Amino acid sequence: MSIMNLYPYENLVDKIKKDKRVDKVAGIIKAYVNINNANCRVIGVNSSDTDFLKMKLATGRKFNNDKKEIILSNETAEMLNKTVGEYISLNNGEYNVVGITIKTGKSGQFNESYISLKNIQELNISTRKNVSMSYQGHVETIHINIKRNENNSKIVEDLKNQYNNENIVVLGDRPESVEMRKYEDMEQKIIFILVPTIIGILLTLLIMMKSVGDRTGEIGVLKAIGWKSRRIFMMILGETFILSILSFIFASIIAILITFYTWLHNPIYILNFYTFIQTLSLSTFLQTFLIVIAMALLGSLVPAIKASRLSPDEAVRK
Repeated sequence: MSIMNLYPYENLVDKIKKDKRVDKVAGIIKAYVNINNANCRVIGVNSSDTDFLKMKLATGRKFNNDKKEIILSNETAEMLNKTVGEYISLNNGEYNVVGITIKTGKSGQFNESYISLKNIQELNISTRKNVSMSYQGHVETIHINIKRNENNSKIVEDLKNQYNNENIVVLGDRPESVEMRKYEDMEQKIIFILVPTIIGILLTLLIMMKSVGDRTGEIGVLKAIGWKSRRIFMMILGETFILSILSFIFASIIAILITFYTWLHNPIYILNFYTFIQTLSLSTFLQTFLIVIAMALLGSLVPAIKASRLSPDEAVRK
């Protein structure tokens, strides 16, 4: 069987990406390679698609597509006694270990290392019985993620018929992938959205409302000694800003501890707290932080305006 019939072209991935029913697309090659004289399973994929494949790093960073770099599975790293920064021999080529995945609870199921699609295409690898060939310009399978509220089976069949290719699969159809996606959604909601937002905003607003009410006399004195309404207004907003930061930090710590507790009871992952922290999304964390700050400042506008409009006599009497 020829390469063309056995493997879809890489540009087919780009064509499928344009389909409006498809959310994400990744072309991959899976193979067994010789790493330091050990037979190990490796996935060839573009670095930007590793998140789509649910790769989670325990330490290190993603590989560069144009360099001889590899991310070892935790199991492979332990077997070879290798860590980030060291080099391994992969099919007689030297590769820099730039990352290590988290340890999994199901032996062998996620024991896969990662290198760039470009590198695995350049290797002469045998993945079928007595078959050895070049992978240049090809991928083994095309993994897709269908947009929500779409019929997965129908769309996959449409794509297979449209491109006359049976190597198109839905990543979410694998039981372990469905479980990982559900768990990741829960992680995002608990850590970066639900707990920090609710606790951070409520805690800030409750403290500020009580603080402004209890300091009416103090505000009156400040007014009496010449403070302008605008200065009073900015003082309260400034206090709200500082308090919202502290509240968000407090709420995030609670959220992280809650989520780590749930990770400890998840059968897929085996990890310590340090490893867990490294799996968190900094970008989403920062986005939620900005939401909390903005909502807290908006919520403090009413008490700040009321306080700034108080006359000295009225404030002292209260």
